[in-house]
Amino acid sequence: MFQPMTATFTQSKFYTPTLNAAIFDGPLRLYFAQSQEPEALQIYFQLQKLFEESVHSFKEKIKDSGQNIFVLLYPAREVFEQVFTGDLASNGLIVDHLGHDFILGVQGPVGELEFVRIQEGLFRIFNSQQASEPSFYHTL
Repeated sequence: MFQPMTATFTQSKFYTPTLNAAIFDGPLRLYFAQSQEPEALQIYFQLQKLFEESVHSFKEKIKDSGQNIFVLLYPAREVFEQVFTGDLASNGLIVDHLGHDFILGVQGPVGELEFVRIQEGLFRIFNSQQASEPSFYHTL
């Protein structure tokens, strides 16, 4: 079983003080700016519906592995680009790792299209057979 990296998230390259609010639900860690609370709650409830309907065992599989999924809703392009530089930042959504945990970075503002992309990123995480594959690190 992997050791969760929750405690070190705030000391990682992915953290920024603008991510000043969070929702924790089992292995799901949704970080966002307080000004994004309505969007974050909408995404949280959409994810709950997705987990129930599409991939019921998804949260259990991640939980059993001892891993977490950090969904990071950066409030603006500038903040996102401070964390993710170069070509990786140009797409607005990045899947990465923090230790054995998963990072799904999303450039705000967040709308319906971004939720579809978040969903795609989560399916990518779910379907990855070996998270350490170099091809796993990419933009969506």
